[in-house]
Amino acid sequence: ANPVSITADRHVGIIEQARPEKFNCLSSQAWAAIDEARGNFEVKSENRAVLVCAQGANFCTGADLDEVEIV
Repeated sequence: ANPVSITADRHVGIIEQARPEKFNCLSSQAWAAIDEARGNFEVKSENRAVLVCAQGANFCTGADLDEVEIV
């Protein structure tokens, strides 16, 4: 499943974190999707703003610790 949902409503681009079961922690895949969406919204002249939001009760709890190597 995609960790980020990308939509637009009129002149607003919407980047929604979509991992409520993981408290919307940021994985490398999520970072890449957010960066790609941000870049796409910047080049479209009809976009006036970008809203970043999240599904569930948590906006973001930080990095995805499943991707962190503990030594």
